Amino acid sequence: MIYNFEMVDAKENSPWWYVCENIEGYQKVLDVGCATGYLGNILKNNFDNFDIVGIDNQDFHLDKAKKLNIYSNLIKLDLNSFESELDKYTSYFDRIVLCDVLEHLNDPIKVLRKLSRFLKWDGKFLIDIPNISHSSIKYNLLINNFNYTSMGLLDNSHIRFFTLNSIINELSRNKFYIEKINYITLGPGQFAHDQNVDYKNYPPKVIEFIENDSESVIYQIFLVFKKSDLALDLLLKHNMTFKENLNVEIEKCTYKHIKNPVKTLGEIIQKNDRDIKDLKRNLRKKNRTIEKMKSSHSWKMTKPLRNFTLLLKTLKNSNSSPKKQNPVCKTPKINNYSTDLDDDLVKSLFLENLNQYSNKYVKKSNRNYERQNDDPKLIALYLPQFHTIKENDEWWGKGFTEWNNVTRAIPQIKGQYQPQLPDELGFYDLSNNDIFYKQIELAKKYGVYGFCFHYYWFSGKRLLEKPIFNYLNDKNLDFPFMLCWANEPWTRRWDGSENEILMPQTFEEDDYIKFIEDIMPFFKDERYMKVNGCPMLLIYRPQYFSKEVMNNAIKIWRDYVKENGFEDIYLINAESHDFDSDNKYENFNASVQYFSYKMCKHLHKDENAVILNPEFNGYIHDLKSFVKEKSYLKNFNYTLYRTVLPSYDNTARTLANATIFNNSSPELYKEWLDNVIKYTKKNHSKYNQFIFLHSWNEWEEGAHLKPDKKYGFAYLEATLDALEEAREQ
Repeated sequence: MIYNFEMVDAKENSPWWYVCENIEGYQKVLDVGCATGYLGNILKNNFDNFDIVGIDNQDFHLDKAKKLNIYSNLIKLDLNSFESELDKYTSYFDRIVLCDVLEHLNDPIKVLRKLSRFLKWDGKFLIDIPNISHSSIKYNLLINNFNYTSMGLLDNSHIRFFTLNSIINELSRNKFYIEKINYITLGPGQFAHDQNVDYKNYPPKVIEFIENDSESVIYQIFLVFKKSDLALDLLLKHNMTFKENLNVEIEKCTYKHIKNPVKTLGEIIQKNDRDIKDLKRNLRKKNRTIEKMKSSHSWKMTKPLRNFTLLLKTLKNSNSSPKKQNPVCKTPKINNYSTDLDDDLVKSLFLENLNQYSNKYVKKSNRNYERQNDDPKLIALYLPQFHTIKENDEWWGKGFTEWNNVTRAIPQIKGQYQPQLPDELGFYDLSNNDIFYKQIELAKKYGVYGFCFHYYWFSGKRLLEKPIFNYLNDKNLDFPFMLCWANEPWTRRWDGSENEILMPQTFEEDDYIKFIEDIMPFFKDERYMKVNGCPMLLIYRPQYFSKEVMNNAIKIWRDYVKENGFEDIYLINAESHDFDSDNKYENFNASVQYFSYKMCKHLHKDENAVILNPEFNGYIHDLKSFVKEKSYLKNFNYTLYRTVLPSYDNTARTLANATIFNNSSPELYKEWLDNVIKYTKKNHSKYNQFIFLHSWNEWEEGAHLKPDKKYGFAYLEATLDALEEAREQ
């Protein structure tokens, strides 16, 4: 990526470069210690649209910054006392930037904790700090020198000092999850305000020791991190991986440290200059070749094919979206591109999938599931979308439902099954109760025990609730169900325009009782799933709330259900994102597998995937190796219900930023389900042999049991086969 740093001296080996790498257009940024508007100037030169607020404690700086007309607000604030006008920005910012700030504060970590409440739920800190273990400091300390300067590592206004170890430990102890660390590297004396090193003052072994320490080259440390509820030991273990990988990361830096920087620094600069000249010369030569090619006969003859490719790219870009922060399934991206893009894309769009339909399609059978007492209960997660609501009309356009995105998907990799389109039930409207009767008939026929509806509740405001209340009020819909409180806020993350919060999730103290009162009619329904008479409730992201808030709410919920005639409530937390039940909030009865770091860390990238879209920037996992290795069956010292996916491919939602579980098939799904059924029957009592299926109808995520155009009823048939075959073992 090339950034425009006009009027500023930022370059790739600088914190400002890394700031730009971690900010996107349309984001809201808090510039802490904005001074005269240096960061604002950089963002203005590199992004079309953003909202930046600045804070500083000097009127002179704020006056200068105000004249730039870049900042939406400038606030005078002493971070050491922290009396401010920032309260109106609670949960507002996508990024909070502190470049060369923490070292000037009395208690920098306390300031970070206070600032964290102004971040959105998925917001991040971007900070830059000087490294006191740089070689120039080490050498000078050995001869008893620690002389302050007007700028640099020993700036006379610095009152706190950090090394890589100390900042990682401080952030870990204060529950911050580090996502990235970059390093600004310089040798002794390369910054004019820092002290030079006279190597003749030191024995060769001392020089060798310092020069071989990777931290000696680090001049500044740039970190990206966010709030986390992981247990301290897990958090520290994760954060310390950056220290373990330090040598590898330093090798990637623009300027590597060398044993004798005084002797060879000039040679390195000359080599860089030569490389730049060679690059410019090659670019000029390439441009001349391109111009000559454009005037050739063959270029004119192939114009129709290029136009077709351009049309496909235009259609894709018109629906493009930024990267989704899901699946903490983080694996290296694949750069295995097709050598014949146009031909492979056409085959994947038309011929390849068309041929697969006839080979893989399974018709609806005459079989019907008959439940036996020792059969585990398969609970299918259920998305109550697929009908219009006024909020979606306002946010996404008139008439929007999930079907809009499902139909726009095109293959990103060779052989990918996209778009995934419904078969027997068609593009249904879920506000019509007739569709529930048809779905229940299918679910019963193939062995699904019940539905777990996602319930969207935001401090009394419901969304997508109409189908669920229709279900509640129609007692003829004879099928068990339960609720999953999908408690994270709604954002515009996957739309491609901005990362704003559309529907916030505050959950204040008054909301504790309001929520349980709101769902009590469901609990009292005789179809609602219960364990020993206790209604089941799944919480999707308990870590979105603090442990104190969650536990206080649970206490109120338990008291309330007892007042309403139940013995208790059976609470389940989802292991989603970075939540780990080893750090379980008190008072939960069980956990359920979801997409989380804990589950997805065992996924391997698919080395054989061939990418059709050169702009693909997502993740491709090999589902087959995951199923075969059976890491999902590991034992834990708490009750964990397993989850099985038919497949997963959210191309419809995120396009070129998709997460794809490649090599999925009905056969592989059945093998996974077979393994989980055996495990569940062996390790859980007959009262709580629950298995969750993700899911019944997540069409945008390519995770659906319902019949589609390619496989027909194959996944449902596999479900029934797995249940019946387990009885014989």
